[in-house]
Amino acid sequence: MFLQSTASESSLFDHLINIWEFIPGPVPGTCSLYFLVDFKFQSPFYRQVMSR
Repeated sequence: MFLQSTASESSLFDHLINIWEFIPGPVPGTCSLYFLVDFKFQSPFYRQVMSR
């Protein structure tokens, strides 16, 4: 299963992309999870705080 959400018109983010991928595991009822989060803040203040 592959899920993706994107926010492109946000007052907080210039962009926000979330990708989640669920792959069946070797044992029934289990899975592996891979995810990516890519974002950039609109505000120079938030960018500065997060870069510390």
